[in-house]
Amino acid sequence: MGRKTCERRQMEAAKSSRKMLILSAVCILTLVFVGTACAGMWYWFNANPSPTSRNLTLSQLFKLPPDQLDKVDVGQMDLLCATGLRGSENLDIPTSLHTLDEWAAKVKADVDANLYKFNQYPGVFRHSVAFFKAQDLVTVLDLDLGCHYDQDRSNDEPNATFFASSGPVFIHGLLGSRHAGTCSSIPVLVVAISQRLGWPVKLVCNSNHFFARWDDGKDRFNIEASNEGGMGSHPDAYYRYWPRPLTDAEIAREGYLQSMDGRHELAALLGKRIMCLEVNGQKDEAKMICQKMQQLVPSTQLAELTGGQ
Repeated sequence: MGRKTCERRQMEAAKSSRKMLILSAVCILTLVFVGTACAGMWYWFNANPSPTSRNLTLSQLFKLPPDQLDKVDVGQMDLLCATGLRGSENLDIPTSLHTLDEWAAKVKADVDANLYKFNQYPGVFRHSVAFFKAQDLVTVLDLDLGCHYDQDRSNDEPNATFFASSGPVFIHGLLGSRHAGTCSSIPVLVVAISQRLGWPVKLVCNSNHFFARWDDGKDRFNIEASNEGGMGSHPDAYYRYWPRPLTDAEIAREGYLQSMDGRHELAALLGKRIMCLEVNGQKDEAKMICQKMQQLVPSTQLAELTGGQ
């Protein structure tokens, strides 16, 4: 082999080595850039979580500004508020949200299939398609899906036993195998399914009771789904005096009998969490949640806005 040939091969090897070094440097820089970008995206999402994300955590929910809470699914909000509580050990939020979607689809199919009943007997439904839809929803939950008031609970039950387990208090108890809940969870389920159907249904409460309300500017009526025998619909005055009379000062201070926005929904659901924490001896976390609740609704007297029994 001649000297020129050897020199040429040495030059080619040197060029190849330089190319490999350049390629390696580019790969390293790319990995660093991608890693930095991913870390930045992770940090951004955790610092600025999307209110419509199905992967929200409770801590991320707390970081949302109040005006973003209206975009959060109330069903998801309720499930997040139940995380880590006694009775929620097997809570699977993605599966629960999927169940809510399936139940909403079932309600829609039933409404569409039975709309002829409204057309035939409009007076039975107060001449209101909205009332027919709400009544059909409650009927499907009761008769088709087996959701019912937990017979192990009672109106005069002390908080120490009523809030001992999160199952009867949050909607995962209704979505689970027992399909049992209370007025602390059944109205939340009604609102969560209504939201999925695009219906203007909001959560409402007095000092000891949750209920739902349809209000589209034309039709306005309350939805009582926690009793046996199908949907009831009482006027606001009923809830002003049952289960105990409310004063004007209480109504103004606590926002009782008002359709809740996202801020008040979260405050009310946190009230349930506080009660579960307190009766299970988790005083420190209960105190921390009280502080968050007071940030949302500064005027509230925390012990009262719990949704009751």
